[in-house]
Amino acid sequence: MNVNKRHSTSTVDDAEKKKFKQDFPIAQFEHLANELIYAIFDHLDAQQLHQSFFSLNQRFQYLCLNANLSLRIGMSSASKTIFERSFNDIISHHQHRIRSLYLFNPFIIDYFTISQCSQLQTLTLGNIEWERLENVLITLASAPNLVSLSIYIGGVGKQATVYSLVFQLPALKSCKLNFQTNVPLKLSAISINSVSPIERLIIMDNYSFDEIN
Repeated sequence: MNVNKRHSTSTVDDAEKKKFKQDFPIAQFEHLANELIYAIFDHLDAQQLHQSFFSLNQRFQYLCLNANLSLRIGMSSASKTIFERSFNDIISHHQHRIRSLYLFNPFIIDYFTISQCSQLQTLTLGNIEWERLENVLITLASAPNLVSLSIYIGGVGKQATVYSLVFQLPALKSCKLNFQTNVPLKLSAISINSVSPIERLIIMDNYSFDEIN
């Protein structure tokens, strides 16, 4: 009696599983629509995209090269060899469409011509030399879509010059400046005659409370 009951239950379970598979067929990842795959791509940085999908097959290689991506590029964990492969295979094809850049490795910054990133909206810079930072900020003066900028830099440098250049960026709405230095800031060297569109400003620097005005 128990054997027949178990057999009957098993038959019912098998029938339900079969019906479930018919009603809800299990799709393979490679069969997903392009729109869904692009949505997944938007959550990956350039190295992850390259390592996971670029060499999978011709379709995914095409999608990697033709997606309108907001690439996260240049994370600190990327080695030079890995980044070079990603740059040559994917990133160089997207420079004019890049909307987000995260540059934390000094060698990575040399690969980019910021002026070619015409759609750039968000830029985060770290581990960058003061002179190179100054050059980047001068170039950004012609970036019409840059609305968010974050800078992390230490050592002795030209803080006043950086402030002046940042306040001249034409479209900037949000800015975070983290100057990891103990050198007092000479605010008198900063021009206050320009108007900045910045709405949200975070400053981590070395100056007295009385100097804020």
